Amino acid sequence: MGLPIEGQQSVDCIKERWGGPVHIDLETNSSFDFSVQEIKDVHAIQYITIRDTFPILPKGRIAIFVGSHTTFTQELTVAIDIFCENNNGVVYCDQTSNYRGKYRIMSSLLGCQDKYKSVACHMDLLIYIGDICGAYESVLLMPKAKTVWRVSEDGIIRDPSHSLSKMFYMQEVDFFNHYIEAQTNEKNLSFYNECKQDYDHLYSLISKKIPFSNIWLAYELSPRIPEGSVMHYAILNSLRAWSFFETPNTVRGYSNVGGFGIDGNISALIGASLYNKDRLYFGIIGDLAFFYDMNTLGNRHVGKNVRILLVNNGKGMEFRNYTHPASRFSDVLVDQYMDGAGHFGQKSISLVRHYAEDLGYEYLTASCKVSFSKNVERFLIPEITDKPMIFEVFTEQVDENEALYTIRNLEKSTDKIMESIAKKLIVNVAGEEGFEKVKKIIRGR
Repeated sequence: MGLPIEGQQSVDCIKERWGGPVHIDLETNSSFDFSVQEIKDVHAIQYITIRDTFPILPKGRIAIFVGSHTTFTQELTVAIDIFCENNNGVVYCDQTSNYRGKYRIMSSLLGCQDKYKSVACHMDLLIYIGDICGAYESVLLMPKAKTVWRVSEDGIIRDPSHSLSKMFYMQEVDFFNHYIEAQTNEKNLSFYNECKQDYDHLYSLISKKIPFSNIWLAYELSPRIPEGSVMHYAILNSLRAWSFFETPNTVRGYSNVGGFGIDGNISALIGASLYNKDRLYFGIIGDLAFFYDMNTLGNRHVGKNVRILLVNNGKGMEFRNYTHPASRFSDVLVDQYMDGAGHFGQKSISLVRHYAEDLGYEYLTASCKVSFSKNVERFLIPEITDKPMIFEVFTEQVDENEALYTIRNLEKSTDKIMESIAKKLIVNVAGEEGFEKVKKIIRGR
């Protein structure tokens, strides 16, 4: 079969009516060079429907990678849990995955380590379900799998690791039920137990010494979010920070991962909050994304169940992280042309306060761990209050960068090769100048 075509109808025609082969016409410039002796092998992706013969499941360690996903049905959750128990499986999640079964692991903390190779990297098979994953640190694990499969009822190829070999065009529950029925393995949870032990070990190395930052806020708040709440995370820094940590089992999470930018984060939060006025809806958002979509806050239908944590560092922090390609440029150039520094009040302590209070919001603020602790209990109160809330927290660029470095360097592998890999990673992204900046950060710790 030829390359799959996006769109369900097109795939149906190719697979079900005609069955291929598919001829794709591509316009090219003519060439009279006939010296090529052989054509390079092309990576093929095999389509499999519910009516086809299923391949044999590889033996060994299996990871189910869940991208952004709607709320799981009980049937699907149970099927995945049984599949994991029968096949030495684990489920890699970020805050938008919404799988809340027995074998969930917040894989970003495992995948982001610069000098430590987690046991989570050793996979014989990775099964990708759900939509786009906005937690890049979790995606880093995908290419490390020996084999990658995808399961989706829309049949559209999504292959962030560029290593996908099989596309299961069917409902996820049908896929997992098939392998449950086909096998009678005894329970084997060794891979999950190793990943859980690895995560717990790394988590135990996180200390209160992380500076006041989005990551510190996520570390402190994530286990304390009221039960049953719905979380909306802005791209990219906020989703990254919160995907390192676990939230209570009844909490659901969403993000505009399809856009991968600042568009509509608050709008999505407000729209979702209208669905159930008796449930708390939290938004975690940076200052650029906040100001881009702040007009939504003036909507007269905004309910009392909305609470926004605004992390204001005066710029697009993503462009100032030492891992971002922009870090190879000077601070002046990045501030002037890339990160939006100087816009939106330049961290004014009164701009958002006046805007929020004039619109009828309860306004809270903090600029350090002490002032944060004085207001956080009010922000997390589980009851619906008489006003929606905006909690504006002011952080500094240097603290945000140090926090990210700390979380990515919690442990070191004994293998010296890992240190070389970490250096190459930073140099490839930030250049030699960026690498020197990172070394300065390390020396100043």
